[in-house]
Amino acid sequence: VIKQKTRDEWRAIMEATAADCAEPGVPVMFVRLPQREQRGGFPVLAREITARGLPFRDLGGRLGSRPERFYLATDEHMSAAGHARVAELLLGWVGERHPALIAHAP
Repeated sequence: VIKQKTRDEWRAIMEATAADCAEPGVPVMFVRLPQREQRGGFPVLAREITARGLPFRDLGGRLGSRPERFYLATDEHMSAAGHARVAELLLGWVGERHPALIAHAP
C-alpha cells in the first residue's frame, strides 16, 4: 500500500530541496507537469511554493487544446513529444532567470 503524503510532508520536501540547492548555489525551480486529464493550473500548489519566494511554473493548461498527444498511449507518462514541449515551455523561463544555464545550449 502506498501512503499518500500529507501537505506538511510535501512542504518539508520542498523546503529541504530548496535548502539543499541554496547551500552550494544551485538554482532550483519547481515545475508542475499536469497529468493527462488535467486541463488547468494547481493554484494551491502555486501559492505554497511562491509564498516561500521560490520560483514555480505550472504547465497545467499550457499544453494546448489537445494535451493528450504529449502522453504515451499506454500509461500516464509523457512521450518524447511531451518532453520536447516541456523543454520548449521552460527554455525562456530558465533563460530569463539563469542565462548561464542555457548559454551553451544547442
